[in-house]
Amino acid sequence: MMKRLVIIKTLILLFYGLCVTTTFGFQQSSLEGDWQGQVKFDGKEMRLDAHFKNENGNIKGTVEYPLREQIKFDAQQTGQLELTQIRVDSSQVHFQWQEESKIFVFDGQVKNNTISGSIQQGEKRGTLDLVRPAKIESKLFDEYAGLYEVKPNQVIQLSRPPNAPVLLYVNFVSGRHGGLLPLSENTFSAGPAYQIPAPIESTITFTRNTQGEVTGLVWQQDGTRAKRARKIKFRREEVSFQNGDVTISGTLVLPNTKAPHPAVVRIHGAGPGSRFNFADEFYPYHGIAVLNYDKRGVGKSTGNWREAGVEDLAGDTLAGIQLLRSRSDINPKQIGVAGGSEGGWAASLVAGRDANLAFLVLVAGPALSFVDEVLNEAADNMRVDGLSDKETEAALEFLRFKMSLIRSGEVLTDAGWEKMQAAAAKVKNEKWFAYVRPWAKGSWWWKKWYLMSQYDPQPFLEKTIIPVLAVYGGADRNAPAPRNVEALEKAMKKAGNKNYTIKVLPKANHFGLEAERGFLFDDELPRLRRFVPGYFDTVKWILKRVTVRR
Repeated sequence: MMKRLVIIKTLILLFYGLCVTTTFGFQQSSLEGDWQGQVKFDGKEMRLDAHFKNENGNIKGTVEYPLREQIKFDAQQTGQLELTQIRVDSSQVHFQWQEESKIFVFDGQVKNNTISGSIQQGEKRGTLDLVRPAKIESKLFDEYAGLYEVKPNQVIQLSRPPNAPVLLYVNFVSGRHGGLLPLSENTFSAGPAYQIPAPIESTITFTRNTQGEVTGLVWQQDGTRAKRARKIKFRREEVSFQNGDVTISGTLVLPNTKAPHPAVVRIHGAGPGSRFNFADEFYPYHGIAVLNYDKRGVGKSTGNWREAGVEDLAGDTLAGIQLLRSRSDINPKQIGVAGGSEGGWAASLVAGRDANLAFLVLVAGPALSFVDEVLNEAADNMRVDGLSDKETEAALEFLRFKMSLIRSGEVLTDAGWEKMQAAAAKVKNEKWFAYVRPWAKGSWWWKKWYLMSQYDPQPFLEKTIIPVLAVYGGADRNAPAPRNVEALEKAMKKAGNKNYTIKVLPKANHFGLEAERGFLFDDELPRLRRFVPGYFDTVKWILKRVTVRR
């Protein structure tokens, strides 16, 4: 769960937002600037970036693997590696670098802000592809962001993470998802996978009207016919609401259909979630308003999410619901919540506290208590990594002890900390220890987990009789499906709820991306290409339970 928070925080900026500093005017054969791409070598595909600069007429350069420290990749070195033997002859380019005792030699071509060619290390051969993003005005990313319609019910959304020099795209029909890097002021490129920007597979050119407004795009994918799409505008309104002394700030996106609208409030997963939502215009396209807000202590919201338990987080959501009910353009009887990951706990509490809630959506949202979910996650991870039953049970025994000290609050005392240290010292050399390792003394994690560990959603779910949709991933290593499905089924039956749907989407990881292993810290993550089929069917489920006025 701690790893999940870190990767959610750094995912987009680390993978896509690195060093977009190229300026216009370089010759096609020039290497100067910062490049992003992919190396395929020895059966692996890995993100690799290159940086070139001119020093007194000499070209200097480095390469780096920006994801090595974030995922499990069997590389020995991190940081920037110096390039040597750099030569450029017209469009031909040559350079090499050394990793420990291994020398990698590249030969290829530079053309139109791309570099492609082969690498060799000893008898082994591979390929390297790079693209050089252009430096464009920041406002252009915001102008291009939005929802584009190819034809009715075939839409693509482009969104800009806060202040990032990149656009993210999602095709709601094919499920394809990835980053778009600027090649010029009005043309962007997309690579083959979720975090891999090269080789270029698609180019996207934006169109404007005579007033200079962005009106559409042309999407050209290699080997296919170009697709044209028109941009659809929605009203976006900044809002704020109070939960005690905490002010929550967010954005309400309204449909173009007739008011009053049904609405959904999105609840964040773990970590410092912001109002950013890569699909926040997909619901309005179908006539449903959506409220996204900055988690307390993030963006324009006050407070501190590190010191918030489920009660606090649910209170923030309830305050947002009350704001919506006060508006004449929102149907007060058709407001629901959608909680993802950690947000699922808050969503179940909201459903238990708000008798007038219209529906509840859980996306990888645990139905187990916080403590049981921590155990569930650890057991599943060790199983997938091949640890024996004996090793797994030994690890879980230590983890149960750790969680007992956390839930009681004893670990926050000196005496409790000493108990934890003494127990950890006895098992620190065990193979399984990395899965259950305690944090350092004084870490804010102890207090955060103490607050979270007080929550069990079962008493609230057992009284929930409104429509419920729960979507889990068959390859989710963070909220493994089997025990959560079992717990939710049990709660729904006890509640007498006849209007609930539970889906387990094969191969879906915690983010809904199609994966094999499903770990968030894994070398497969950068290569993921799409959301699994059915992931965006949530809107269809909601539409059957609300009224949209056309």
